Amino acid sequence: MVTTERPTVVIDVAARWAVDAVLFLAMSVGFMAWGVIARSSAANILTFAVMATVAMLLDRMSPLLPDAAALAQAHERPPDDAVRRTWRRYAVAAAAAMAALFAFLAVFAVIRVEPGFFAGWMAAFFVSRLRGLVAAREVERASGVRLSVAVRRSVWRRRTQEFYATPRTA
Repeated sequence: MVTTERPTVVIDVAARWAVDAVLFLAMSVGFMAWGVIARSSAANILTFAVMATVAMLLDRMSPLLPDAAALAQAHERPPDDAVRRTWRRYAVAAAAAMAALFAFLAVFAVIRVEPGFFAGWMAAFFVSRLRGLVAAREVERASGVRLSVAVRRSVWRRRTQEFYATPRTA
């Protein structure tokens, strides 16, 4: 009998969000460097500052990356058939996805959107992931657990994140 159900793939929250933060920072720096080198540096720096401020204000009102709010409710263990991914494997897959996103956004920057616009948004995502990473570490320290998150295969459907907590062994 062939089953079409896939096992749950999980990765440590801290590892995933650290990789995400690094990739968002790299994209932000890439767009910023492009804007300063190839276009008006003053316009790009101003656009970056405005967009980063707007994005961080929006993130405070309604999180851009809404995962951190659900961390405290993580009490369940991962399913028995869960497959644990390493940060290296996740980093390769996430870097490929970010490269595709960078290429997509670069098309808009070529059309004449200031690269500082995208640099500001990516910087806000970077700050959001760093705040989430600090929150995750605090939950892990206070609760004595290791948090993990289910890695979803679909980028098209918005799904709520599933967080799991595994007690740390002394």
